[in-house]
Amino acid sequence: CIRDSSKEKKLLHTLFVCFGFGIMAWLPRFPEVKANLQLDNGAFGSLVSTGGIGAFLGLLTVGHILHKFGAFRVTIASILLLFSSLTLLVHVHSTLPFLFFNISFGFGITAVHVCLNSHGFHLLNRSKINVITSTAGYWSAGSLTTSILSGLLVGRVALTTHITILSVLLAAIMLSIVIRLKS
Repeated sequence: CIRDSSKEKKLLHTLFVCFGFGIMAWLPRFPEVKANLQLDNGAFGSLVSTGGIGAFLGLLTVGHILHKFGAFRVTIASILLLFSSLTLLVHVHSTLPFLFFNISFGFGITAVHVCLNSHGFHLLNRSKINVITSTAGYWSAGSLTTSILSGLLVGRVALTTHITILSVLLAAIMLSIVIRLKS
């Protein structure tokens, strides 16, 4: 259990960097994902946008799930759902499984976001340290960094290798931080 609020703030910021780094890593690799599915631009764009269905469902349900099962368990499950869905998205070559995993990925993004923000609000209530405004900046830093690095990996590292290794590493890092933050 972390009792030092400034250390907790740093760990929460690290979670947001990892979150942004993870969910944006596959965007520069979209041409490869589209080629795996053998779709044209319009069909791929429509299919990718279905992640919004999962995000919407997450917005409707995750808060209730948090209250029922507790932030620790829901955060762990959300991180696992997020990164397993991302990994599966780059391994499939058929639109139906992609649709399912993309909706799961959208739900996972919302679930992790709600869980991490709930921890930020909990820190604010306990210590009066407002991390809510700064977490967006840390998320953005992770997103920008991964976009650049992922773009540099195109043509050098296989899509599935890149995303699988990244997902496993980020899930492990985030889970270890969540366990340290457990109160």
